[in-house]
Amino acid sequence: MAYATDGIACECEATLLGADPVCRHRAMYWYTIGVLELDDEPEPPTPAAPAATIVPFPALRGDAATAAKAIALVERMAELDGDAPADLLPAA
Repeated sequence: MAYATDGIACECEATLLGADPVCRHRAMYWYTIGVLELDDEPEPPTPAAPAATIVPFPALRGDAATAAKAIALVERMAELDGDAPADLLPAA
């Protein structure tokens, strides 16, 4: 269906009912004669990096050297980040 518009008035239902102060027909009229420009599409947001997941060692069972390396790694993480997850440090 086509509606007659002069850019000020329009015959569409939205305008006649007062529901739309600037109907799309009037907007298209102003765009066609070069008064309005289309908005540029915004750049999509950069996807966030997945969060790191800390997997606790199961009670540090097994090789003592591996357990010592794991404890040293967690302690180093604490120095760099300012805290260490309590469940990763062995009980004193």
